[in-house]
Amino acid sequence: MHEQYKICIETEHQNKLAKEIRDVYCQLSTIKRTQAVILAQSNGIFAASALGLPICTRLQGFGQAKTLQQCETKRIFISSKESKCGFQPFFTYEDKNCTIRVDGWSIHPYSDCFCKTHLVNLNGFHHTWEHNSTDGEWFEEPSSARNNGNGAIEYPKRFSRPNA
Repeated sequence: MHEQYKICIETEHQNKLAKEIRDVYCQLSTIKRTQAVILAQSNGIFAASALGLPICTRLQGFGQAKTLQQCETKRIFISSKESKCGFQPFFTYEDKNCTIRVDGWSIHPYSDCFCKTHLVNLNGFHHTWEHNSTDGEWFEEPSSARNNGNGAIEYPKRFSRPNA
């Protein structure tokens, strides 16, 4: 086979692969944008996190448009208040009783049974309150599933994959 012909075939193949890579990248960008628009409708902090934006950034969605808001970080000490639903995150902020919203970052007015389960999201990690005779502390719960970096979720052997 002639050398020039082989080079031409290889070049065509490289160009075809480069176009496929650009197309996949474009599709991925479209999916990420759509995901951010959908998430911003319900939770701007989750939407910003999905796009890899810095902590304390929020996307507010208005249809297809989004507004980026930079939050102000506040250091707080979270204790707990016992309610009929179990221990609830509790702290005082600006002389008001507060809790942490389900997103794990936002300050919200305290109400009994705000958290519906024993797991509480604090800064993106699940925590549970462990109470002893005089006090207690929030402990991070180990994750039972984790993202492997390729978009797939890995489940430890002792856990079974949830039914779809």
